[in-house]
Amino acid sequence: MARHTADRGRLYACQGRKEDALRGSLRAVEREPENQHAFHGALMAGNLAATYALIGETDRALLLIERLLATPGPVETTDSPENITLADLRLRPEWDALRKDPRFQQILSSPEPKTILPK
Repeated sequence: MARHTADRGRLYACQGRKEDALRGSLRAVEREPENQHAFHGALMAGNLAATYALIGETDRALLLIERLLATPGPVETTDSPENITLADLRLRPEWDALRKDPRFQQILSSPEPKTILPK
């Protein structure tokens, strides 16, 4: 299951096991690609962004964060590390490694994306 693979990849990132972290998180994205699984695929991409941040791949993390913020996507429960919202980016510890980066600060200072509600 992609969720378990993603969780394992993020766990490896927290342990400093960069290669294992990348392998797990990339595998989760491969199992649930966004173009085939809009909901779970976006969450797996969010997990990959968190993994990139945790292992010090700042440029990759920021590029993915910017794309995910610009694309309508799902939000899981409030404690889900896969969520890519400005509130999550501001509060969750997965993003601490990016806090001093000027590009990340610019992302955080940008306005909330507009939500289109069904009529």
